[in-house]
Amino acid sequence: MNKSQRGFTILELLIALSLGTLLTSIGANSMGPVWARTSVSSARNTFMSLHARGRAEAIERGQTVRFVISATGDSAYVMTPDSTLVESINFMDKFHVDIAATQNTVTLCWTARGYADSDCNSFSSSVEVEFARSGSTSGLDLWPLGKAVPN
Repeated sequence: MNKSQRGFTILELLIALSLGTLLTSIGANSMGPVWARTSVSSARNTFMSLHARGRAEAIERGQTVRFVISATGDSAYVMTPDSTLVESINFMDKFHVDIAATQNTVTLCWTARGYADSDCNSFSSSVEVEFARSGSTSGLDLWPLGKAVPN
């Protein structure tokens, strides 16, 4: 009696798994630059959202609010005059992105009416903020009157 067997042998399974692993590693390596560009873009967009949140918070609370960028700490945060932290983002932890700016610490203040307070700001001319990861960069200019413009 001839008994036919179905299925794969262990050798066939090992070869298939090895080929699958090899193809996956090749695909993952080629996706590195794409992930870097996506991280940098997402970090810049999140920064812009936090910037807008700071202005909105000043209007909502009816008091001056500070938006602080720490290039050395790769972070940005929004804080009220009584030192209540509204929101903070560490871009290195969240996006694995470095922040570089023309100043190590930049403070932008908004009044209760949503206007920038030039007496409270730590800068008087445009500050360039750049986000970088693995050769991919994206930046914006922060103006003393409170506007953030992608470049």
